[in-house]
Amino acid sequence: MADGPNLNRRRDIAAALKKAKPSDSLTLEALALVWGVTKPRFVTVRNTMADFPPPSPGQANVYIYPAVKALKAMLAHETRHDDAARKRQERTNQILGRTARGRTDDAAGRHTVNELATLSKMRAQIEADEREQGLYAPIAQVAAVASEVFGEISEFMRGLSNKLDPHGLLDPEIRARIDKGGDDALLQLYGKMKDVLSPDAKPTRNRKPSGRARSTRARR
Repeated sequence: MADGPNLNRRRDIAAALKKAKPSDSLTLEALALVWGVTKPRFVTVRNTMADFPPPSPGQANVYIYPAVKALKAMLAHETRHDDAARKRQERTNQILGRTARGRTDDAAGRHTVNELATLSKMRAQIEADEREQGLYAPIAQVAAVASEVFGEISEFMRGLSNKLDPHGLLDPEIRARIDKGGDDALLQLYGKMKDVLSPDAKPTRNRKPSGRARSTRARR
């Protein structure tokens, strides 16, 4: 499911775009700051943005991007689902028999009892259809697979210097930095996956996932 609109990000991009002059340029780090993520994460998102401008060489071998074009591409990417969301709301209004003219401003944001009942039936039918199509999976199965994958990654990331430098040819300080980088990346990954991992899948050395999980269900 797509993420909802990030209002803070939209405000930041709009504010930066308002200040930007046609001749201004921004580094990748500055654009990542406007987007609200680290540079590596922004690079991943940037590669999916339509019309994102190519870089130009700047000072000290740092690439820069035309500010206005880059910020417009970022704003377009952030708001790309708005039209689809608006159309979904319009279809919901049609199904419920709602029109903008038929309701007061005070009631425009609230559903009536009959509308809530209709929406509830619609959601139940949609969920039943999705289950028949195999779009739902037991959370225990999701947790087991996620824990197995996390365990494999954890096994690789722990003691990363021994895998990259098995003969100990690198400087000890470099090996320590490699290990710390692996541990930090593993902790970040755990923070993102912890809600779908089994309870005993922790980012600690030699811990094996067991696949235990609650008996509720989750969407794929």
